[in-house]
Amino acid sequence: MILNAIKKAEDEDALILRLFNPTDRKVAAQVESMGKLLAPWAKSEEVDLLERPVAGSTCRVAGRTITVAVPARGIVSVRARLRKA
Repeated sequence: MILNAIKKAEDEDALILRLFNPTDRKVAAQVESMGKLLAPWAKSEEVDLLERPVAGSTCRVAGRTITVAVPARGIVSVRARLRKA
């Protein structure tokens, strides 16, 4: 799994994470916020390229880790919000 891009969300205070799976198998990707600069994740959801929520999102948040299913040779976009200090 490759974290292909990180950008600020267009319409809110959140990050967009783009994940690419170059393998021939579906994977459960994990993205972890690390260090003192990034707080734990507050919420995440799958979005399309226009940053609209996707029905049936597989995103789950547990503290500093986001887990999401990425299809074989597929791309997934995730909107993630950091927990406010």
